[in-house]
Amino acid sequence: MWNKICDACGATVENGVCPYCGKVFTEFDNEPPAAPEAEVEFDASDATHVDAEVVSEPYGSGASSGAKAEDGNSILVDALSFLFPPVGLIYWIVKRREKPVRARNALIAAGIGLVLSFFLNMGK
Repeated sequence: MWNKICDACGATVENGVCPYCGKVFTEFDNEPPAAPEAEVEFDASDATHVDAEVVSEPYGSGASSGAKAEDGNSILVDALSFLFPPVGLIYWIVKRREKPVRARNALIAAGIGLVLSFFLNMGK
């Protein structure tokens, strides 16, 4: 008996069914093919078998490289977030996918402003 290779995923077919993708082979006979190809070993635990698309942009925003150049530090947004922490929190909620760096900086400035105002008011 010979081992058939699944034409869908390349795994070795066992008893007429591919153990990796589940494809059923109805024409599973005991004769080897006329011209055997090179044997390919396949490990079903190999997770690299499935092709995956790599997305380099944060949160899949689809922003172009020009938009990334605009996403940097903003002194005005950071100052407003520091002086009025709710502004920084709202800015982060609204802009975290469009401008992740600027939104994160606003959130950090809001956190610092909140902690500093807490300690300054604690002594009164």
